[in-house]
Amino acid sequence: MSDSPPLAEPKPSLRFRSGRSNSWAELPEQGGDEKSRERLTQILSGALTTKNLLVLTGSGASQAVGGPTMGDLWSACSKLKDYTDVVGLVNHPRAEGRETDIEHLLSLCLFYSRLHSEKGANGKKVRDFQADAEKEISKLCRKFVGTPDKLMPYVELLRKLVPRRNDFPRTKVYTTNYDLCLEVAAEHLGMPYLDGFSFGYPRRFHGRWLDYDFVKRVKDKAGSEFLDGVFQLLKLHGSIDWELDSATSAVYRKSETPSPHLVYPRDEKFALSYEQPFLEMISRYQTSLREPDTCLVVVGFGFNDHHLVQPIRTALLTNPNSFRMVIADFEIEKKFGVKGWETWTELSECQLAGADITFVEGNFENFTHVLPSFSDARRQDDLVGRLVHALETSRRVAPENDQAEKK
Repeated sequence: MSDSPPLAEPKPSLRFRSGRSNSWAELPEQGGDEKSRERLTQILSGALTTKNLLVLTGSGASQAVGGPTMGDLWSACSKLKDYTDVVGLVNHPRAEGRETDIEHLLSLCLFYSRLHSEKGANGKKVRDFQADAEKEISKLCRKFVGTPDKLMPYVELLRKLVPRRNDFPRTKVYTTNYDLCLEVAAEHLGMPYLDGFSFGYPRRFHGRWLDYDFVKRVKDKAGSEFLDGVFQLLKLHGSIDWELDSATSAVYRKSETPSPHLVYPRDEKFALSYEQPFLEMISRYQTSLREPDTCLVVVGFGFNDHHLVQPIRTALLTNPNSFRMVIADFEIEKKFGVKGWETWTELSECQLAGADITFVEGNFENFTHVLPSFSDARRQDDLVGRLVHALETSRRVAPENDQAEKK
């Protein structure tokens, strides 16, 4: 008898849950249940072949490639001048569980500075702290974004989700992140994107640019063709390369800016007071979720922003037969039934009640590995369609053969 220890069972690299089942199907790193793998491929292929494909990424996606956590941002800002005074002036924390929520603190700073005179000492102190905090956030969000090889999950995400049929709308990629991960990944792939900014210099935001597209003229042919691999990029909370011109209220894209234009709508009152370009982006986000035959792929988003969660709720309630979701995150099941993660519990209950929601638990990189490319998804979808057609045909033919035999 061998004294060698038994081989350890392969750890699941991913697991998923869908349908009305509360059980998880595991996909080990090597081997494993091929039926589970095929089932997940079929689910994801169906998602990629919907007419309207939306992607929503949150801080969890950037943290997976080395981005700062909310704790990191808080730690950096807590070392700034007048931090203690500002926390007291704006009455932070005032809500349970938000003691180290930097977005909540900066929301309160924004609200406080708008209520107090520009000449007041306290108002100036709060505004100066907010400006310094935004610079610190910009520094941390820019520092980790290096070469594309460090952003391969983002590269793979775009490579697989952006290509579409020419008669389908462009993939719309929404993000709450301030960093430039998506821009760097798109540049690496040579993918043009529409982000609402003009193509001249300086690059100024206007919503009409999101209605334009890229086409190519084909030699010796009349007309034009849509360029492959183009997507829309909508940064719902601003970006470290946006700058607001306070004199004209215009927003520009600049590679380096000391005052990035960011938004912190963690409270409902802030969600109701958007200015451009946030108003335009939120409006398009809400509209896109109401379109028929829509799939929303969510990666690393915590469902803590009321103004972004509420339109998803509405889509699930009003568009149940043609709206589906694929939600990918590192830890999902632990959030179910836990205080502070109520939306996750709600989504779990919707899935168990029959909503077309698939939870994929695992890291960002492994998720992008199991995502089929659009061409693979189309082949899978065509195969399923042919099998269904063959089954329906056989069912129709069988009774006819029975009748013929009786005669």
